Amino acid sequence: MKKSTIFSGLALVGLCLFSACQSEPKDPSQWSEEELNQWVSQKEYLGELQVAPAAATDFSTLASSYFLHKDRWDMAFDYLKNTDLTALEPGTYDLMGKDVYVIVPNPYVPKVAEEVRYEAHRRYADIQYIVSGHELMMELPLEMTRELTAYEAENDLIFVEPDAALVEANPEAVQSNPADPSAFYIFFPEQAHKAGVRADSVEVKRVVIKVRLD
Repeated sequence: MKKSTIFSGLALVGLCLFSACQSEPKDPSQWSEEELNQWVSQKEYLGELQVAPAAATDFSTLASSYFLHKDRWDMAFDYLKNTDLTALEPGTYDLMGKDVYVIVPNPYVPKVAEEVRYEAHRRYADIQYIVSGHELMMELPLEMTRELTAYEAENDLIFVEPDAALVEANPEAVQSNPADPSAFYIFFPEQAHKAGVRADSVEVKRVVIKVRLD
């Protein structure tokens, strides 16, 4: 075999490998802050959904999860876009088996913060959207809490409470954000959170979409 033929073959293989690398999407965990901000601002992951995640969203974790489970997140965002949420009856709705499903609680009047417990999950992310009314959604890092109940694997649920000493040392870690139909909140396992906290006495309708992360 001529050397020129060998070199040509090697060059072709190298070109193919280079093209494959170029077309392979970059893992968001390797993104720079500028790349992440560009991904967030372009909102391509939302498709034609007009409502966007709240500013408090952990977009780095969202991008990494979207990279791994694009079909699940697309299903969730498509559901928000294409469903008449105001007409949904309370209950649980299957979208993609155990990978994506919807919980619609009964309409309620939010409670004072002290009457609502923080919760956390290990296998699912919560997309929490206020269809009508408004309330406060609170969150703090799970590492700043202590367990109130044992973890319920069947419901992927554990109730926690703030560790007073840790919160006193870092009070700004506790967030209380207004929630209404203008945006939705996404909570990941690292975030203890509680919805249904009173802003005033307006009745609230809320939809929760559960997205499996493993």
